[in-house]
Amino acid sequence: MDFFQRQDRARRNTRLAILFFASAVVAIVATVTGSYIVAVTYYDYWPAVIYWPPAEWWTLRGGNVMWVALGTMALIGLGSAYEIAVLAKGSGEAVARSVGGVQIALDTQDLGQRRLVNVVQEMAIASGLPAPALYLLPQESGINAFAAGLTVSDAVIGVTQGAVDKLNRDELQGVVAHEFSHIIHGDMRLNLRLMGVLHGILLIAIVGSQMVRSFRFSSAGSRRSRGGANPFALVVVGGMVLVCIGYIGLFFARIIKAVVSRQREFLADASAVQFTRNPDGIAGALKTIAGYKAGSNIASAYGEEVSHMLFGAHRKAWLNLFATHPPLAVRIAALDPSFKPQTSPKRVAPVSMPRDRSTVSAFSAAIPVETLQLAETTGRLAPGHIDYAIDMLATVPAEVLAALTTVDGAESIVLAVAIHPDPNARRQQLGKIKTLLPVERLEQAAAVYKLLRPLGPAVRLPLLDLALPAIRQGGVDRARGLVEAVHVLALADGELSAFEFALVAMLRSQFRDAFAPAWRRQKGVSLGKRQHHVRQLFSLLAKLGAPDAATATLAYDAGMMRLFGSNWPDFLGDAGTVVQLESALDGLDALTAAAKRQLVDALTTVAAHDGVVSLEEYELLRAICATIHCPMPPLVPATMTECLLRPPYGGRHKAPQGLPRGA
Repeated sequence: MDFFQRQDRARRNTRLAILFFASAVVAIVATVTGSYIVAVTYYDYWPAVIYWPPAEWWTLRGGNVMWVALGTMALIGLGSAYEIAVLAKGSGEAVARSVGGVQIALDTQDLGQRRLVNVVQEMAIASGLPAPALYLLPQESGINAFAAGLTVSDAVIGVTQGAVDKLNRDELQGVVAHEFSHIIHGDMRLNLRLMGVLHGILLIAIVGSQMVRSFRFSSAGSRRSRGGANPFALVVVGGMVLVCIGYIGLFFARIIKAVVSRQREFLADASAVQFTRNPDGIAGALKTIAGYKAGSNIASAYGEEVSHMLFGAHRKAWLNLFATHPPLAVRIAALDPSFKPQTSPKRVAPVSMPRDRSTVSAFSAAIPVETLQLAETTGRLAPGHIDYAIDMLATVPAEVLAALTTVDGAESIVLAVAIHPDPNARRQQLGKIKTLLPVERLEQAAAVYKLLRPLGPAVRLPLLDLALPAIRQGGVDRARGLVEAVHVLALADGELSAFEFALVAMLRSQFRDAFAPAWRRQKGVSLGKRQHHVRQLFSLLAKLGAPDAATATLAYDAGMMRLFGSNWPDFLGDAGTVVQLESALDGLDALTAAAKRQLVDALTTVAAHDGVVSLEEYELLRAICATIHCPMPPLVPATMTECLLRPPYGGRHKAPQGLPRGA
């Protein structure tokens, strides 16, 4: 199952969850209104201890049953809406903190935490995703982890102290790869939606519990009204009834989580093996859980709410119908066919896979190819990607890696990536940027640039992805200022290369998702409704990859033909401004998963129309795919069976007339 099929499955699971949610609402409303009717009908038989004065009771008895039903639905709807709003505001970080998570400092000196940071950074580079923020659950001795967030740019990974202490590096890598699979394939977005809607159907039980508690703490609980009745006893009875009714919501909540979660866990396990090429890693982690006293249990009171997004089951379900995860023995057997459930699980020493350590130096080499199939690589890690990430991090100077741990340092790395290698262009850039940034920031960026220059262009996008967690800590205003500064650097010499457009577009997309994630960005729009956006995008891509307008038109027509077959609009000589093109990308982000697959295939056709793809063109393709939430891993020699890297025409392009220059 590829990335786009997983996206479709996520949408089907969403519809299934909505169906169960509607069933839960109907059952709860029917039970509440039924209880109301019974209470009114048999009012005369109520004991005196909960007697209510007749005049006041008649008002209640004469009420319309419809209002009771509408009030119940309103309570459920408002409860879900409130929880969704809270989660949308805090997203993954809110979830991590709710279970006692503490953010891990990227410069931590704790050996276990340092190992976790390294593994996550390697996985981020290998997958082409922004590095997620890392949270440790220090009070949790069970072995578990989760990924949470609305988008890849605001994602967090939470890991328990037990996992850090009890798992070796390969097992920890398998767990992290499992969570990255959830991030890549959009599972965590559905997880947050589930948390929101399930809160609504559990709210009846919460209200009932509060009613019972209010009587216990009320000083008036022992008093009676003038008529000798005890109105607070009625509150207690009503609360107990609501708690019982709330179990209907709990029943449906657990079924919804079980139906949505179990198959995804199998798929994430399989993806982790595909990513790491090491089934013993994740299988070893599962075996450790099986043989560990604390297992994968979460002690936090919020463990039940997040149970469907955990790596291991929160607690063993008394009935398989309610289990959010497949049984451990079944998951282990799927990864290790030799495993026998009747024997106690034993950890197997992971097998180290041989690596080709020439991957980083070979990245910019010319490799002969025939075609480029980017849709097949989207959301997938091929053999060599993690090895490539490990080797790339080994080539990055320690000073640069240290800079990634602070807000100032991360911003300096982003600025250094935007600095042009040509001395004249660089002088123009620095002249334009002096008034926007402090002198010390510019000096730090210049120092980082000198360290990065010998490494070549292959490290640029990976470093941007690694810088995101630190930049997020600086807040939205600093991030917005950084993007504008990079935009000024890109336009300082009056030209905009493919990489510069990719850099600005990627930063804006990442920061928008990180600071203002939205629930409804994916709307399932068809290609026909976004043809004008496709026209803008393909015109830009064709123009940046061709030496003249005639060649660009041919590349544009080839891509449009592949996408629409016939009747497409003409090539645009003026593709529009940067902001207009970013708006086009936002429109294309709303496409269905199937339409996105077609779009990525057609983008490949445009970029490779002349038979070769430059590194800048590939970086632009990666930026486009990242903006429409189709993460593309880096192009490494192990996957260069179909792509030729070569310098763009004449080195750096001069901007043709109409290439976007304005904001």
